[in-house]
Amino acid sequence: MRKFGLKFVLGVLLLLFLFPLRTRAAAQDSTAALRPHEKQFFPIGVWDNIPLNRFGELRRAGFNIIVAGGPGNVGLNQAILDSAGAHDVKVFLMATWCEYYCAPVSRLDADSVILGRLAVDLYNYSRFPSFYGWYLRDEPGEGEIDRLAYVQGLARRADPIRPKLINLYPVSISYIKDSPVTDYRQFLRSFTDKLMPDMICFDFYPFQTGSTSLDRLEENLSLVRNESVRTGTPFWYITQSSGWQRSVPVGLEFEWKDVLRVPNEVEMRTAVGLALVYGAKGILYFRYTPCKEGNVRFTGMVDSRETDDQKLRFTEDGYFPEKFSFFNAGEELLWPNPTYFRVKLINNWLLKLSPVLSRLDSKALFRLSEEGTPAAKGSTSPVQSGLVTGEARYRTSGTVAVKLDKGEVTVGEFRDGGKIVMGAVNKTLTKTSAITAAFKGKSGRLIDLYSGKEIKLKESGDKDFPLYFKLQLDPGETRFFRVDVS
Repeated sequence: MRKFGLKFVLGVLLLLFLFPLRTRAAAQDSTAALRPHEKQFFPIGVWDNIPLNRFGELRRAGFNIIVAGGPGNVGLNQAILDSAGAHDVKVFLMATWCEYYCAPVSRLDADSVILGRLAVDLYNYSRFPSFYGWYLRDEPGEGEIDRLAYVQGLARRADPIRPKLINLYPVSISYIKDSPVTDYRQFLRSFTDKLMPDMICFDFYPFQTGSTSLDRLEENLSLVRNESVRTGTPFWYITQSSGWQRSVPVGLEFEWKDVLRVPNEVEMRTAVGLALVYGAKGILYFRYTPCKEGNVRFTGMVDSRETDDQKLRFTEDGYFPEKFSFFNAGEELLWPNPTYFRVKLINNWLLKLSPVLSRLDSKALFRLSEEGTPAAKGSTSPVQSGLVTGEARYRTSGTVAVKLDKGEVTVGEFRDGGKIVMGAVNKTLTKTSAITAAFKGKSGRLIDLYSGKEIKLKESGDKDFPLYFKLQLDPGETRFFRVDVS
């Protein structure tokens, strides 16, 4: 007990005496504007480490945040923060002290180690304006929630300024035998109630080899959105931008088999658009650089110019962030590939919309599809009759009424202050979709939030929703409008 007590005291002393070398006021001055709940910051990020000389390239692609860091390597983390800050990119650093929350030691012993290492990290990194927050854990299971909540509490008391990021499993994990998450809905509720997280972050990769699972993605988005609305917690979505291969035995040898394919631009736009229509307050991509981890290898937004064998050696070495060879890789080793330029186009669109997206409050959702498809059952608003032309296919929240004309569309209704905002995404990947939207009022207009173009609402003569407009969406297209009616 005396041994543990001494460790605890030393940890607290470090926290009290080292951290004040940088005053709380100074820390707030450099980081308050970066917090996800303040001002109009919309995170567009990548979940990956990148070489130190690539942050300019990353920023030119529209990224403003990265989840990165070299575990236990102070010099490397400082170099990452310095390089990122030079290009106005913010960094979530890996919280290496968080690993002790599951260590086979007493809680008191683990607490002292966590507090001590956290104090040292704050001393080493707090002077960097690019230091945005802490990445605590990736994909915890049900059995980890209580202990993770306790460790996050320690971190919040030591550093109440910076957000703490924990990424969750996708809903598909709950369909696997012996899964660490058996009831996803209950898991989300337990996570949000016990941790009260800064954000609900999850990953879902819908583009498998030979198939696409956008319906399952919407199931995940719906569950997360419900928790987000219930608790007032913003949610972030980590989307797929890479392909995966797995090494499998074939006879006496091993071959690489595709598991996830590299999505095209329409597919990536659709996944991002769905997240936004459900109310996401941050979009991250997995991943930026190619990598090999054990029997799995990933593509990225950049390729190596080397041969396949050299590429694997290079990226396998690069998987371990403490090795400087990856972070100091010369420009001749990596080159942007088509995925980089597709993502750049999407991010530039996101950046223009981000001031509004960061303010929106989600109020209702409408999943519209032609009869016989599963999405027809997914609307959060009831079917009403007697609306507009008396057709029963209209769905309404009481403020907005929408009807599918063709294809498959998901519509979100929001508030921006006192203004109505609606977003719509074409969920079909190869065909045009169309909807009719109707509103209450005597006259009105729509403002396209990307182009600024004004669209005058037409009159239908309906007693409940007399104003309407028709919207056509290309494959993968998402549009947001502010609704001005009087």
